Amino acid sequence: ADAELVGLQIGIINALPRCRKLLAVFSDAESQMKQIVNPPKRSGQQVAIKASKAIRRWLSTDPDRQIRFYHIRSALNWGVQHEAHKLAKSVLRDAAGPFSHTTYDYLRKLTAKRAIDRWVTLFNANHDHTNQNYKGTHWLKLSDPKRRGNAGHDHMVPTYFKGGSWLPRVEGLDTQLTARLCRTITNHAPIGHYNLRFGKPERGVACPCGTADIQTRRHIFHDCPRMIDREDALRVPSHDLDDLLSFLKSNPLAFAFEPEEPP
Repeated sequence: ADAELVGLQIGIINALPRCRKLLAVFSDAESQMKQIVNPPKRSGQQVAIKASKAIRRWLSTDPDRQIRFYHIRSALNWGVQHEAHKLAKSVLRDAAGPFSHTTYDYLRKLTAKRAIDRWVTLFNANHDHTNQNYKGTHWLKLSDPKRRGNAGHDHMVPTYFKGGSWLPRVEGLDTQLTARLCRTITNHAPIGHYNLRFGKPERGVACPCGTADIQTRRHIFHDCPRMIDREDALRVPSHDLDDLLSFLKSNPLAFAFEPEEPP
């Protein structure tokens, strides 16, 4: 949207000195054409005001002068408009600077993208400059349906858009399920392996099922007879968030604190 608005401004200001009576503006950006003659209180306002001022000066010198706006859909690939569109996409983009046409919305979007890119880079890296794993060594990788087909990079990564990557999938569900999901993903859960890692062996290390000396997340997923015996696709999570949620719903004991005995 910002690029179209800037393009209209540059085109109009450069065309006005060459027009005697009529300026015809052809564009596929209907909303931006309206902003040129009615600058909104939003990002890009200064761009629209500059064009609007130039139009007003041009119209004020001759009452017979006119400016007409024509909305031509880009899908039509119409004549000179299509050629201008291809030319605009082929030219080099100037860097942002103090006298550029860069808008606040564009800079905010660029800053957010850089922050997310850095976040994802840290999340995917094995270690950072302090030789520490950013997300932790026990983080459970879950596949992201939106990224499937991207070999080696199809797992879920963090973002702040629309509430993030993981928690929106449990929105509206009970808090206990959400808590168990977080424990499962981080491996910070009331299980034997956690107790052993953090020096709390008195809380129990072996699985209550009696088939594992150390109760690990993998054991709970794959081997623990306490878990409901269902089809493999649901019994054993395939590192997909929906499958994991299904597993947790079907097995309320998984990654949950043992109920306290009555006094």
